Amino acid sequence: MICRLRFPTILEIGATEPAAFQKKIRSIYPLYQRDDPSTVFPKKLARFLEGFSFPRTAELLTHKFLTEDGQRFISLTQEFVAVTEKQYRRWEDFRQQVYVAKEAVEESYQPAFYSRIGLRYQDVIDKTKLGLGSEPWISLIRAEFIGVLGASVIRVHLDLWYPVPPMIRRPQPWALDGSPISRLARQSCWL
Repeated sequence: MICRLRFPTILEIGATEPAAFQKKIRSIYPLYQRDDPSTVFPKKLARFLEGFSFPRTAELLTHKFLTEDGQRFISLTQEFVAVTEKQYRRWEDFRQQVYVAKEAVEESYQPAFYSRIGLRYQDVIDKTKLGLGSEPWISLIRAEFIGVLGASVIRVHLDLWYPVPPMIRRPQPWALDGSPISRLARQSCWL
């Protein structure tokens, strides 16, 4: 799961090390990694690429602050702060970590505003594990979320074409262009 808070470019983040930011989160995120794309290319290729109008290294630099086990980290760039959770368990816990990152960036850099807030996640509802294997999806999920799959005319055809799916997955709520993602798979239903 990842939550990204995008803000107008803050040059200070690329110009100096984020020591004040780190100090605010170090008790939870003690490990630090610097992802510098300029170290990816060999020197000759890097010099050649300098002649083109690619973003400068500072614009691409990402500071990562990780938990001891590396299962969660905060990414900080000139244009966003993001929290990534590899072993997501509960929204309340994740939301608290987003607030930690948000408060640290606001106290350290005072972004003018947030231009975009993005949340990417994958929810899995396994009816079998919950002891609800024979329950129809329409009785478990509100009609606003199940959409056309809840319509009786569609449900009848789904039951004929596919066995009743044991789980519904929502990999990402929206595509990059803003349109809803919607497709069916053989044993699961993607919303």
